[in-house]
Amino acid sequence: MYGHDTPRGRHQSSTRAAKVVDAGHSQYVYNIGSGHGSLNGLVSQIQSLMHKKIEINYRLHRDFDVLTSILDISKVRTELGWSPRWGLADGLEVTLEAIERISRVHLDR
Repeated sequence: MYGHDTPRGRHQSSTRAAKVVDAGHSQYVYNIGSGHGSLNGLVSQIQSLMHKKIEINYRLHRDFDVLTSILDISKVRTELGWSPRWGLADGLEVTLEAIERISRVHLDR
């Protein structure tokens, strides 16, 4: 479980993780996500944030391809009282900013 890239965010995430362990839930798997979304929606949001067009090549699905992949977060919501505080767009924006910072650090070396 990771927090936002601030001391407060890391503290809140580690505190929540410690509570999960203390409550005896550490042996369980919990899905963390929004509970909705689509790959096309994700690509659209990334394109918008990057101000770039991503070329998409659609192909027929294969028998083993996963057609829908949306995490069911009801268990973590019910058992631990967790719910997402950030939307996908906010998370993507922070992620892209972090990638840009890391890229600048490596370019400056």
